[in-house]
This record gives sequence, C-alpha cells and structure tokens, in this order.
Amino acid sequence: MCQGGVNLNPTTVSCAGGVFASMGWLINLVWLGVIGAILYFGWPFFEGIIILLPIPDPADVKEAIVNKYNSLMARSNNNNIQGI
Repeated sequence: MCQGGVNLNPTTVSCAGGVFASMGWLINLVWLGVIGAILYFGWPFFEGIIILLPIPDPADVKEAIVNKYNSLMARSNNNNIQGI
C-alpha cells in the first residue's frame, strides 16, 4: 500500500456555473459601463473638489526647483574650482 505518493487517478471537478458562467463577458461589460457612468457623471463633482483644493501654481514650484538646482550646481562648481 502506497501512502503520500502521487495520485495517478485524480478526480476532476467542473467549475462551470452553467448559464451564469457563460455570461461572464456580459457581467464584465456591465461593470465597465458602471465605471464609465461614474466617471462621466461624477466628473463635475471631482472637478469641483479639485478647484476648491489649494494646489500651488506649477510655475512657482518649477521656479523654486530651478533656483535650488542652480544654487547646488554653483556650489558644486565652486568646490571643484577650489580643489576640494
């Protein structure tokens, strides 16, 4: 008698759910429609919230980053010139 070996006569169980399993594409299509409707009709609410948030001006942020980068590069060039 073999115990713990490989089962050479496995049993298979069908996972098909009948009518509902064949409608998987339809369920996916319905979910896609629901998500699309939420995005389409919910966009004005999302846009209103974004407008109310205090988001900084991108030009000011870019200018601050460029100034920091330039000061770091100037400091690096000064250190290279001095032989440090």
